[in-house]
Amino acid sequence: MSLPPFASWNVRGFNHPLKVSMCKDLISSHNLKLLGILEAKIHPSMSSDPWFCHCHRVIHGTFSSGSSPPILLSVIYAANQPEDRKILWDNLLHISQNIHLPWAVMGDFNCHRFDYEKAGGSPLPLGRLGELNNFIFNCGLQDLSSVGHLYTWFNQRIDLPIHIKLDRILVNSDFLDFFPMAHYKVDSPCGSDHSPIILLANSVNRIFSRFLFKKFWLNLDGFWEVLLNVFHTPNMASPISAFYNCLKALKIKIKGMNWSSSTFLSNAILEAKSHQMHCLNALQSAPLDQAFNTNLKLANDRLNHLQMEWSSWIAQRAKSYWLAQGEDDLGFLYAKIRSRAIGNLNQKSPLVGGIITRTSQHCGGAY
Repeated sequence: MSLPPFASWNVRGFNHPLKVSMCKDLISSHNLKLLGILEAKIHPSMSSDPWFCHCHRVIHGTFSSGSSPPILLSVIYAANQPEDRKILWDNLLHISQNIHLPWAVMGDFNCHRFDYEKAGGSPLPLGRLGELNNFIFNCGLQDLSSVGHLYTWFNQRIDLPIHIKLDRILVNSDFLDFFPMAHYKVDSPCGSDHSPIILLANSVNRIFSRFLFKKFWLNLDGFWEVLLNVFHTPNMASPISAFYNCLKALKIKIKGMNWSSSTFLSNAILEAKSHQMHCLNALQSAPLDQAFNTNLKLANDRLNHLQMEWSSWIAQRAKSYWLAQGEDDLGFLYAKIRSRAIGNLNQKSPLVGGIITRTSQHCGGAY
């Protein structure tokens, strides 16, 4: 499964014929099907055009190509000031709550995540570094792997040079499920102070199941309601045919539910963590308040339950992947063998003074 390559580029002065030629060369050299052009200067009169303003509020939509599954794509250009960027983060967080498809966010974020992503200039305080990391965590996104240059922006100064990674691509877990080999290339900047970033999602031999039963559904009231309604429907066909029709109808019903995707579980975990933090903050002012402690206990139990369900789903998906791949993925088999061997060594140790000793399998917290 693969996507055609597409890219984003912060290139100023798009009205100049040279910049237009640069973008054409980029499209031609990488055979791009889509290019998001950021910070393109427009005529002042266009800023007062109601139609133009309505059509250029958010660059967000569905990208479809051939037999590949549709993906949601957001191309962004973040503001220079943190307080102005917060509006963008809030908008994207709102979008993330209703996403059940592969999602990619690409463009110029105008901030970086880690110290090593900036060379030169004044180092940012830890609070500023947490801005982008908090946004990524809250939206359930992660950095997509990249090749090429590390830094994507240069201030074009010789005396006090500054290089920063401002441009990147973020994806959700569904995107990596469909395109596990996807990555992006940081290309040469040519005539801009920013480097273009090109998304490359090559096809792989991995076989994907269109429908996979998830064990955590068994703990959802909605699943049992759908199941009972489907099998309660009268069917005059033969028993085997009736059973097949019920399973087919059940599959269609489940795929239409918002809880059918693992994204539902990951979003629930994010909401539970947010609720837990709210309970903890409330408890700081009145640590002995019974209502506050009750709410915190319930929040902890809810989060623990969801995390156990998520762990169960990860284990189930790993087992199904091994069953599908078989001997084509011997690395997975050898990893499981090594893991089991290490576990056996921890459980049993050689005789010491005629007594068999065992190491504890549980680690207690520090007090």
